[in-house]
Amino acid sequence: YSAKISYLENNLDTIKKFTKAIQKGLDFVHNNDSETIAKIILPEFPDTSVEDLVIAIEQYKKVDTWPDTTEFTEESFNHMQDIIEYNGFLDKRVDFKSKDEIQNIGDNFNSLAQRLQDTIRDLSVVSAEKMRLDAEINVVNEILVNYLPDDFSIADKHNFDLFAVEYPAKTSGGDYFDFFLLGDDHMAISVGDVSGRGVPSALFMMISKSVIKSFCKMNPNQDLGSLFTMVNDRLHKHNTEKMYVAVYFGVIELSSGRMKYVNAGHFAPYIFRDQSQTGNFLMDESIDPIMALTSDATFRTRETVINPGDIVFMYTDGITTELSNSGEKFDEDMLTDAVFEAAKAGMSSKEIVEASRKAAVEFAGHPEFNDDIALLCLKRKK
Repeated sequence: YSAKISYLENNLDTIKKFTKAIQKGLDFVHNNDSETIAKIILPEFPDTSVEDLVIAIEQYKKVDTWPDTTEFTEESFNHMQDIIEYNGFLDKRVDFKSKDEIQNIGDNFNSLAQRLQDTIRDLSVVSAEKMRLDAEINVVNEILVNYLPDDFSIADKHNFDLFAVEYPAKTSGGDYFDFFLLGDDHMAISVGDVSGRGVPSALFMMISKSVIKSFCKMNPNQDLGSLFTMVNDRLHKHNTEKMYVAVYFGVIELSSGRMKYVNAGHFAPYIFRDQSQTGNFLMDESIDPIMALTSDATFRTRETVINPGDIVFMYTDGITTELSNSGEKFDEDMLTDAVFEAAKAGMSSKEIVEASRKAAVEFAGHPEFNDDIALLCLKRKK
């Protein structure tokens, strides 16, 4: 209304003609469906959608009687001046009973002002709640990052090069990596991915990681498969929310490079073999189930050897499920191509991780991903 009011405010005769034209159009309004009318008059309202016009037309149809424009008085024009003066001030209301089109405009003005005030108030509440949740998520992400190990030097003295990193998404999740020494000649490495998002997933991740590490420390000589069966039973026992965790866990004998591992429903790591200058996934005929969902799951111990110059690259699916701006996926082939080229060039573990992340970001076209990413690279030095 404001644009038309501004145009008509100083011309009472024109206003009268305008209101008569409205009355003449009422028959057309009542005899046609609102969407048809909206599409016809849409060119006159370039900044308005068809949906908004339909709503306005429906409001017009609810009016049973319309006053005769002959009763449109100088007093009504003064009331219109009030509407013009109050335009933009949501706390103002016009108060008059002129019983003509101007009163209808005034009533609409009051209603619109009230709805806008209510909407702004509601948005303020929502905005404050969103800011609070964002702050909590940032705190959770900071706790998660600080909870992950960062002393990569524990591998250096045993002639291994280790690096790992977790890139949190906008909302906290349950991806993680872990590594720790088991005695003087063994080191555990792992990556994991917990179901769901948010604080519950983050907490379940911390529990899963702690239980696995504790059981390994308490039972350093036990078969990995049977140990993971025990871990699974413990996680399932208190898993009232039916969450689950996929884990790839390996224990390396540092003096020989022999690695025993369990794959509990996770993606297989990529292995670069230095002697043959080839790479492949450390695949098995079958993988064991994800953890925490059932109490009767069993896990098997497998084995491989990490020779001098070989590289083990572990990752969670956040890096291979991200879509580019054109809707294409950065898949496993693209990831392993980046890892292969970096390994072939003789890069360190940290440089290989950074190269894989850079390849994913460049492909996606944006630095922030929708899912967490955990990456771990272990290289046996020559």
